Formats: sequence, C-alpha cells, structure tokens
Amino acid sequence: VARGFEDDDDDDEQDKKNTLNAAVASLSVRQVSQALWACGRMIAFEDPLRDKMEFGEAIPPPYLRHAKKYASFLLSSKDKLSPKDVAQSIWALGRLKISDDSILEPFAKIAAKLSSSCNSQEIANIMWGLGTLGFDRGDIVAVLVDRITSNAQLKEECTSQEASNVMYALGQMKFTIKTRLNL
Repeated sequence: VARGFEDDDDDDEQDKKNTLNAAVASLSVRQVSQALWACGRMIAFEDPLRDKMEFGEAIPPPYLRHAKKYASFLLSSKDKLSPKDVAQSIWALGRLKISDDSILEPFAKIAAKLSSSCNSQEIANIMWGLGTLGFDRGDIVAVLVDRITSNAQLKEECTSQEASNVMYALGQMKFTIKTRLNL
C-alpha cells in the first residue's frame, strides 16, 4: 500500500486520495499498522535526504504523506488495536518524526490503556517512539514506566536493548524520579 501510491502519473491528486482511502478502508487494522511500520522502516533509506527535506531542498517521499493517513485510520479503529499494533505505530511515528499532537497524544493514551497487556518489547518500542518525539505527558509515561519496572515477568524478560531504549526515551523526555513522584 505504501509504495503503491508513489507514482506521479497523469492521475490527479484527488483521484489518488480517493484510491488510497478506498485501499486503506479495505484493509484490517493489523495490515494498516504494518503499512505504517513499513513506512518507518523505509525512511531509513531517506536519512541522507532528511536535512535537505527539512530545508525544502528535496521532495519528501510520497509514503510520508500516507503515513499520517494510516495513523488516522488506526485511531478511528482504536478499539481493534492490539498492543503490538500500538507499539509498532508509535515506533513508526517516532521514526518518521510525526509529532502531530492530534495523532501522538491519542496513541499515547491508548498505549497507557493497553500497557497491562504489553510485553517488554512493546513497552520499549512505545517509549522509544514517544521519547524520540519529545513526548512530555508525565502521567502517561509513568504508567508505561510502572508497567516495565513493577512487573516481575517483564523485568525478567527485558533485554538490554529494550532497557536502553526505555532509558534513552526517559532521557529524551527529561523524565526523572522527581518528575515521576511530582516532587
């Protein structure tokens, strides 16, 4: 889906939007979350162009425009989202640097709500995505941190990479014990 709409042929922009809307509507939540995740993976190939895109010297790849549409679709189906869908989506938003509050905040709230069902990798991916975007809602972050620090099974299964992703995120968010305890 992400690559299928990149051609700039003779179709007008509205036809492309209608085609994308129809394609996304026909997919499952899992398929759309995977498409968003794929956009996050593809951006790695664009890293050398990021500075040029930020200064208007290069045209962003078309799938970046579609990533917001995927995220919006997922939010419209929030009751169907699994912890994995949410984790992959927030990770992709972080990778794509999509920090739009109308998208990020609802995803973060869903993550907090589903946190009791998340494994350590999902919590780490959620935290990494939020931290990369400088998310600063301490109440939501506290729920996620409590999940990974107060659950014995999660502590046991947490890998060093996952722990470092969580610590990176907390540093990016300037989240401290003082913040967490409201001191």
